[in-house]
Amino acid sequence: MKRFIVDANNVLHKHPLLRKVLAETPVAARTALVEAVVPYSRRYPSYRFLLVFDGAGNTVAGLPNAIRTVFASGGRTADDLIRAEIHAERAPDKCVVVSSDTEVYNSARVHACTAMTSEEFLREIATASVSARSGRSSGGGGEKPSGVSRAEIAAMKKLFGLE
Repeated sequence: MKRFIVDANNVLHKHPLLRKVLAETPVAARTALVEAVVPYSRRYPSYRFLLVFDGAGNTVAGLPNAIRTVFASGGRTADDLIRAEIHAERAPDKCVVVSSDTEVYNSARVHACTAMTSEEFLREIATASVSARSGRSSGGGGEKPSGVSRAEIAAMKKLFGLE
């Protein structure tokens, strides 16, 4: 089982559309990110996700068991909570920490966790989201996808403004 610890606000700030939505309606941006992770969690049912947000907020209701959200409060930042999760991790070789924040990224690596940038994570979840919409599957629920079609590549380029 892989466990992802996601610096959610960092991810939101790395996506141009979500960054704009975050500035106007933080709840909508948070919900959009969580909803983008759902197809990825379905594609890889053994994965678990902890999305850590800055500031006060409510956990998102109705999520699959594989996804949890937490909010930093009481003078603690999301980075503080992520570092505490990294330190408490019992299986760092199965833990992926998602953040483009240098301090968080390096903390993950020092503790033998896999570090993934927010941009890499956005590409990963976009692939699963496109596959879910197109009805494609990874072929048996394994951890490796079977491939990416031209239509999926075009959709990802459009999603990330690369056309």
